[in-house]
Amino acid sequence: MPDAGVKVSVLSNTTGFPMSEIAHYGIALALDADPERIHYFRRNRILRQLQGRYGSFMNRIVDEITVHGDLLELRNNFVEGSVILVPETIDENHSSFYTMNNGRRTISEFFIRQDGRVELIHGGVRFRKIA
Repeated sequence: MPDAGVKVSVLSNTTGFPMSEIAHYGIALALDADPERIHYFRRNRILRQLQGRYGSFMNRIVDEITVHGDLLELRNNFVEGSVILVPETIDENHSSFYTMNNGRRTISEFFIRQDGRVELIHGGVRFRKIA
């Protein structure tokens, strides 16, 4: 940010956490900006909120959602392997992702309720976040 006279340098002896995230956060703070209002951090926060275990009615089917960069990975207790969910829209209340299935685009939707509950519609089945 040369115009603002801000430079950020990050040194670390750890692995597993992107240094670019720390640099972005530092720049936001140096510019008196709320880091959560920056698209990058907002998006990551929402993706982390979607991560977890989801159960269908009576938890007959349990899906596990994990974040991998900008993508979500879905695994469940009935199918071996996983499905990659590619984001279409990511928002505070509703996020949609797609995957390809037999050459057709399939949509998965997440709903974040006001009380913090998260629901997933995937493959015509409604799931609720259980952990």
